[in-house]
Amino acid sequence: MTEAEIDSFLTRTIEIRGGKIDQLNPYRDMMVGFTKNMDDAAMLQWAKLQTYIALGQLMTTSAMLGIDACPMEGINPDEYDRILGLKEKGLTTSVACALGYRCSSDKYADAPKVRFNESEMLTVI
Repeated sequence: MTEAEIDSFLTRTIEIRGGKIDQLNPYRDMMVGFTKNMDDAAMLQWAKLQTYIALGQLMTTSAMLGIDACPMEGINPDEYDRILGLKEKGLTTSVACALGYRCSSDKYADAPKVRFNESEMLTVI
């Protein structure tokens, strides 16, 4: 995230919410300070982790609309990047999510879900 992208976001914020751009200077300073403290590798890692916020929203919204969603890792990001021409756009793949409707003859659609017990997954602090 560059300073120009931060400024563009803040300009858009003012367009949508109103106000004066200088009111957002403390927020801008925080964002610029945050991003300036990261090298390229740290910035890429942070950006990839941000995709999980969007992924969660995508999956929640899909479920509300009755659309099945299947997030996937273990994919080959380089192949996704190549096929989708992402490198030329300065982008890279971090996660994939298939969306669609299950087949009516899917024998697993109504099968009980197999999950670890809560006691194996959560630690109360």
